[in-house]
Amino acid sequence: MGLTRFLVPIRDALPPKAAERAYLSGMDDIPWRTRVVATADGLTAERTESESGSFHILWKVEGRGEQVLGTATLVERAAPYILPLELARGALNRIRANVASWQMAGLPSPDAVTEALRVALAQFIAAIGSQQQLQDSAAHAQRSIEASLAAADSLIAAFAEQAAKMRQAQPVKQTILFGGRLGTDIPDASLSTSLVEAFNTGMVPLTWCDIEAQEAARNWSIADGQIAWCQAHQLRIFAGPLLEFDKRSLPDWLYLWEGNFEHLMDAMGQHVKATVGRYKGRVHLWHCAARPNTVDTLALSEEQSLRMTLRAVEIVREVDPKTPVVVSFDQPWAECMSRRDHDLSPLQFADTLVRADLGISGVGLELNLGVGPWATLPRDVIELGRQIERWSTLGIPLVILLTIPSTGEGFSPAVQQRWLQAYLQLFSAKSAVHGVFWNQMQDESSGAMAHRGLVDSLDQPTAALTTLAKFRKQLQF
Repeated sequence: MGLTRFLVPIRDALPPKAAERAYLSGMDDIPWRTRVVATADGLTAERTESESGSFHILWKVEGRGEQVLGTATLVERAAPYILPLELARGALNRIRANVASWQMAGLPSPDAVTEALRVALAQFIAAIGSQQQLQDSAAHAQRSIEASLAAADSLIAAFAEQAAKMRQAQPVKQTILFGGRLGTDIPDASLSTSLVEAFNTGMVPLTWCDIEAQEAARNWSIADGQIAWCQAHQLRIFAGPLLEFDKRSLPDWLYLWEGNFEHLMDAMGQHVKATVGRYKGRVHLWHCAARPNTVDTLALSEEQSLRMTLRAVEIVREVDPKTPVVVSFDQPWAECMSRRDHDLSPLQFADTLVRADLGISGVGLELNLGVGPWATLPRDVIELGRQIERWSTLGIPLVILLTIPSTGEGFSPAVQQRWLQAYLQLFSAKSAVHGVFWNQMQDESSGAMAHRGLVDSLDQPTAALTTLAKFRKQLQF
């Protein structure tokens, strides 16, 4: 078992839930089972592996709230590391590597990037030189981190600008699906105007528990109305998920069969077949299954969720062989693997499905930002770009399913807007990304998806919906 110790001279930068969400990972960035314990002077990280690895932890950054920062590769040693210094080293290494790639492509480094990198390097050197005065070293390291992240923002903005120019110059422009989840109602006239301005696609949930609250008694009224609403407003239709491995989405009666896998498979198959059969020909893209890699319901094993997903895809292709099919995965960085045993990382899970050659047309990445155990931890645009490149190796289009809270646990309206603007710029610049969808309609005050909606309790647009509308207009999706 490996053991790594860290000194944390500035405890104010460490969020309350940082230790329970922190983890170590290997060269492939897949988390190891990690136990992080707070000590009098810092943290101790125990993991199942003894080889060198990187440490990832939530950290407070001015103007950005709480986000995950990672160290460079650390060897196991008896002496403790100074955590802010190592986080600054990791942030600086990543941005400098990206700048080097940018320059190798023959592009001049933007002035804002050059200046921010100059500050980041100077502050990092000062942090190294003052290690005997831990508070001073930590303060310099913090300023280095802030400058590195500013450089990353400027670099991605320049990257997005270059990508937009290339996109405009192409004779045949790639259409990016841009939409939002419609929720449990049919939008009224006033809300319809705001949604149509923001989106070119409607995401019709087809939630199993809403359609079949009682076994074998299906109610299609909301789904029919939402499909008709999308057609009336000339929106493309992204329908599903047909199967969502989430307690909120499964009908209550299904739990009577918990532990009876064959009956669960049969019930799922009937639901998928009936739904696809009803809406075949009216849907442009099927969202077949969501979150099979983080399933924590119905006592399903990882193998069983994989089998159920494969069967759901088979049924969709049998009933509707022409319409593209997407399967989405939660926590693409695999944070859950640091606390629970999994045989497959999310990317490995997706690769298994794609290699089954059943006709999966695209893969969705769910980015429900937050610090809770179910959420995807916030990361800067450089790290997100690296993750998109990894998933691009599957060789099929990517669809992003996104939510960012506007308040709570390190978030605020300003922080939400900052993350949203930076992420949208990155998505628009990545050719592998064929769709971006906001994954929550109503701005709920509690629950797992609290403060993430497109509309408030009075059905008025939130700042997130306004930003999405401006972005779509800017890029002419």
